[in-house]
Parts: sequence; structure tokens; C-alpha cells
Amino acid sequence: MCAEQVPGLKDAIADSLEAPKTLLYSLFRRLKLKDEPVREFHASSDCDIDAFWDVIREVDETLTRNDTTAKLLLPKKPSLIAIASAGITCSA
Repeated sequence: MCAEQVPGLKDAIADSLEAPKTLLYSLFRRLKLKDEPVREFHASSDCDIDAFWDVIREVDETLTRNDTTAKLLLPKKPSLIAIASAGITCSA
């Protein structure tokens, strides 16, 4: 059973995790590594993830949200795995 099958479960889980997330955020803000503050990143929203997949589908309609590991992608897109493993990043 997943959160989408139980009405309100996803929101209830998110609400129950808010206090621990706030605590962890405050702890991470005080951490330093080699005199540099540790940076934290907030999780992407469902809306952000949906927008990302819309763009991915424009590039390649054969990819699905279930294609989340190299093992699943390799049979479909060996060149994509090669690019990803090369560590190529884009800058905004």
C-alpha cells in the first residue's frame, strides 16, 4: 500500500516529520567542515519533480519514473549511463 492509496496519509506523514526536519536543519546550520559551513538542501516538491519529468519526457519519451537506477537504464540507454558516470554537470 502506498501513500496515494490512503487519503490524507501523505500530508499526515509530512506534518509529523516537520518537527524533526526543523531540528535537523538547526543542527546542520551550526556544523562546519574545514571551517566552511555545511550546506543543506531542501527536498524537491512534487510539483518540481513533475516539472522535471515533463522535461525528461520531451527529451526521451521512453523513460519512465521507474527508471531510477543504472541497472534499469542500461538496457535502454547505455549512452546515458556513460554520460552520467562521467560526472558531467551543468551550471545555471
